[in-house]
Amino acid sequence: MGTFNQSAYEQLKGQRGVGAGSTSQYFYEMPRGKRVLEIGFGQGELVQSLLEKNNAVYGVDIGLESMTGAIKDGFIDKAHLLWLDVSTERLPWLNDFFDTAYCTECIEHLENPGHMFLEAKRVLKPDGKFIVSFPRPEDNLGYGGGEHAHFYPGFLIRKSFRMFCQQMYFKILKYFEFGSTAWYLLENIKDNDQEGIHLVLQGNYDEEVLYGKLKEKAWDDKKEIRYPPKTMWKLL
Repeated sequence: MGTFNQSAYEQLKGQRGVGAGSTSQYFYEMPRGKRVLEIGFGQGELVQSLLEKNNAVYGVDIGLESMTGAIKDGFIDKAHLLWLDVSTERLPWLNDFFDTAYCTECIEHLENPGHMFLEAKRVLKPDGKFIVSFPRPEDNLGYGGGEHAHFYPGFLIRKSFRMFCQQMYFKILKYFEFGSTAWYLLENIKDNDQEGIHLVLQGNYDEEVLYGKLKEKAWDDKKEIRYPPKTMWKLL
């Protein structure tokens, strides 16, 4: 009988992830002249597209092949790329450093997606945009061909992920389903008067004040933009 390897990253460290590449521009207009972070840059398609728009591009990935591939493809000198585990390590940038961040086709592989979100929130400016995509577990959960394994599939079901974003003080601006992939455009709604998430988890907060903030800034089904099926195909 085989043994379970506690660190799936022993496998991931040797890979170069595929990611969503520049496809994200059809969901959210690519920024120009901004400071942008990509979490899990994989094969670097998005990094290169962002560089073409005169952005200062930063990226992290745990795949050694991602780093060596960036060297081979000639864009490591143009972007600020680091080999880093976003499940456990702190991002080496100051608070409010980035205008926009991306995490496409990566969050479902993380052992600690909460840590990644907290770090993304910290380095993003207030009202900064965070574009997140992942395979929908409702559509393709499994181990076979055409299927996708998730560390925490229940976490990424739409209702659960919406509540998670709310608790992390991210507002959902857009939601879109492209085939079996879910796309979210989030806005960082942090402010200086906000209760820290650790206080929220412990229950040590002013319930009336916190509830009012969450209720006011959470998603609204009547206002949340949800594109009809096949819209992105028309854009392509």
